[in-house]
Amino acid sequence: MSSSQRFRFLCVIDFEATCDDYNVNHGDQLQEIIEFPAVLLDTEVLKVVDTFQVFIKPEVEPILTDFCKNLTGITQDQIDNGINLLDAMKRFDDWLHVTHSVISTGLERNFAIATDGPWDIKNMLFNDCKRKNILDYFHDVKYYSEWVNVRRMYKSEYGRAGGITSQLQGLNMTFEGKEHCGLDDAKNIARIVIKMITDGKVFKLNDRLRGKKKEK
Repeated sequence: MSSSQRFRFLCVIDFEATCDDYNVNHGDQLQEIIEFPAVLLDTEVLKVVDTFQVFIKPEVEPILTDFCKNLTGITQDQIDNGINLLDAMKRFDDWLHVTHSVISTGLERNFAIATDGPWDIKNMLFNDCKRKNILDYFHDVKYYSEWVNVRRMYKSEYGRAGGITSQLQGLNMTFEGKEHCGLDDAKNIARIVIKMITDGKVFKLNDRLRGKKKEK
């Protein structure tokens, strides 16, 4: 690891949500998170320490569209046996702090969330928590308030932007696994991060919630 890396651990998340082909083309359909995946990366040894994945049962549209199942690879059985969003967030927090003993607050903080763009936290997670009346928990978990936006940093460092596959191609790599499987997407974002660190790039917090205040 470059001695200038701010965080020992970066945890890449990439949610998948309910969708259909109209939503993809128009972007105005309610979406609920159905896959909560994470990849914990040790920036010191440049290796993935562990992965996390739970499936979440949507409340508004509990039956997945064929489009969504084909796009994400998520089955109806996985969703039917899923947990609620709050329990998923609590399991994730336990995985971070109990299983891996990361430090997410204070001067000794050694961990940050990393995403491909602003949407996973700023739009998808925030909106789903608001809809399900669990914003208090969302705001209490401080590591959701500011994170590493990998796509933004990629554009800043390399002068070009694009999705995960485009970023990989720019680094002479190809996507491994199934695109739009949240866990595979997160693994590939972690590969991008590793390559950027190898190139001497330093990851810092570069995105945060703006105008998403805690409701009274």
